Amino acid sequence: MGVPTPAPAPDGARSAKNGGPATRAPVIIYQGDLRMMADEDAIPKTIDKVIDVAESLGGHLAGRKDQSVQIKVPSAGFREAMTKIEALGGVVGRSVTADDVSEEFHDLEVQLGNLRATRTRLQEFLGKATGIADMLTVEHELERVGKEIDRIEGRLEFLRTRATMSLISVAMSAKPKVAAPIVATPTPTPPPPARRASVDLPIPWVSELGIDPLMSLRK
Repeated sequence: MGVPTPAPAPDGARSAKNGGPATRAPVIIYQGDLRMMADEDAIPKTIDKVIDVAESLGGHLAGRKDQSVQIKVPSAGFREAMTKIEALGGVVGRSVTADDVSEEFHDLEVQLGNLRATRTRLQEFLGKATGIADMLTVEHELERVGKEIDRIEGRLEFLRTRATMSLISVAMSAKPKVAAPIVATPTPTPPPPARRASVDLPIPWVSELGIDPLMSLRK
């Protein structure tokens, strides 16, 4: 299955053609994971090449360990980055996730707009307040609204950054070493048994009996 084409980073509402109603761009966070194998001494060089791919597309290094690396690339170049890394060879596994956070992003935008409007009204009330109690109440509410605005702005920035720059993680492992073939050592051939010495004796039957039995006879 091919790598999906990343959606453009969010840039607010977009006007439809011919003066139609505004449309919102999808906010999608793409992430790629690759598992690769290489000779043990070639792993550092392969990681360097992965970083080169990121930098060639306007991305950067996000993290590096002895056998792994994380890079970030512009979402528009996500597909190209995955293709170039896979072309390095040795890919044994891959996965791509696409997290559509459009609904959350646009809901947060609406909340942020409402909170900013509320802050403006509170600031107006504070300017018109005459009593100490009223002023303290409005200031307390302004502080609460301000913290909520900061929280939502931080979340929006996080989603915007993740959608703009895609994360690719590459985990390396060493190829198994091929063991040298074991050559069986041939079993040495045992020497032939020693031949019994023969002695020419003057008496025929003694010669047939042999000298060894005669030597073992008791006197």
